[in-house]
Amino acid sequence: MRLGLSLPSAALYRQRGQLPAPETAGLLARMSVPPSPARRTQIDMLVKSLIAAGIWTKLEALYLLAAHDAQAARLNLVPWTGMVTNLVPNSTMQGAVVGGAFPTGWSQVATSNGITRSVVGLGTSNGLPYVDMRWTGTASSAYVDMTFAPTISAAPGDRFTASVMLALVGGSTTGLTALRIVTYAAPGNSDNNTVELLPTLSGMTQRFTGTRLLTVSGITGVSPRIALVPTVGATIDITLRIAAPQIVRMDVPGNFVPTSGAAASQVQTLSRFDLSAVNSPAFTVDRGYTGNGTTNYLDTNANPGVDFGRMTLNAASYGTWVSSENAVTAMAMGDIANLVLIQPRNESGSAAARINDGGGITRGVPSSVGLTAGNRAAATARSLYKNGAELATDTTGVSVAMPAELYLLRRGATYYPGQVSAAFAGSSLTAAQHLALYSALRTYLMALGAAS
Repeated sequence: MRLGLSLPSAALYRQRGQLPAPETAGLLARMSVPPSPARRTQIDMLVKSLIAAGIWTKLEALYLLAAHDAQAARLNLVPWTGMVTNLVPNSTMQGAVVGGAFPTGWSQVATSNGITRSVVGLGTSNGLPYVDMRWTGTASSAYVDMTFAPTISAAPGDRFTASVMLALVGGSTTGLTALRIVTYAAPGNSDNNTVELLPTLSGMTQRFTGTRLLTVSGITGVSPRIALVPTVGATIDITLRIAAPQIVRMDVPGNFVPTSGAAASQVQTLSRFDLSAVNSPAFTVDRGYTGNGTTNYLDTNANPGVDFGRMTLNAASYGTWVSSENAVTAMAMGDIANLVLIQPRNESGSAAARINDGGGITRGVPSSVGLTAGNRAAATARSLYKNGAELATDTTGVSVAMPAELYLLRRGATYYPGQVSAAFAGSSLTAAQHLALYSALRTYLMALGAAS
């Protein structure tokens, strides 16, 4: 009865020939393995149901881990709109002179290595300014690099993505054992992000990107650079076309933001917060990801306190759908500081949730299977939901802070041994919206055989 009442006009979405929602089309285009026509229809029904119920615009992230393919299972269905800031001050190569000065703010590191770096060309291609940089000489050391920017302030917990467009336009990679884009972490060179360019680099201009979450204590800055790793004693002669260098404090590179003397920003709509599988949690087609309870989990690549614009400290919701019975201490969703948790069922038979606070709201449940969700509607108003029904509510769990990260199959140093088939995070939902979200997810998962 609930299912039929809470899904807004679900039958309408089954009409033959109806175009998918733009939100569905955008998601399908991101899948590396196309789903079947039936699966496309199921996803579209889900998206349209959430839009009609007013839920879609409240969500920061929605994951259908029960998917036809592991890459599709890790995609966040919900696009993000926000400010993208390119921290490279001179990404348009101002000040460069052929045969003379490097672009302003760019510099060569470790000059006593036998390699000469020089500007041999300037121009514009497809609307993007570029510089042709030549490295030539006999290498006396095994590392040669050129930085695009002075050191950018950073701290442990920051996530950076560096990107640059490159092409091999002269010479060759002979004598090089590696060619890299490096986000150099300072001090100590101990938390670098490295993107290997060989053997992918070619005469065709390509964008290379790499993302790094800084974790080493004491890191104070990063700088993006191109690094050549030659064999000592080898003769090097290579010319690279360099365009659109960018570094952002995000999990994705963003669209290129031109700069000509200082960091610059643009409002962009991007696909963000896709899941990263850490230590290889097991994926099962049409069921989801399963943790081993000891080391593996899924990282949302989000810092909710910084990245989320719809969720706030006092208006938030989190939830997971688990498809296996597990009465354990571990949490299906959580963060390092224990500000957020979703516990489908513990050894005492209770479900629990924390929603930006320091204490849990709990209630006994007969099973861990299904959708467990926590909701905060105000600083002192939180609720626990199971399968769309409100189980408990209180006014004593006062909000404390937003989490700095968000994981599935992990909370703090504990790891969940069960299977997660869907998950979400967003702003506060009404009781009717929690029921509609449960019903929409149940319809989708039932079609796959992942729910009953």
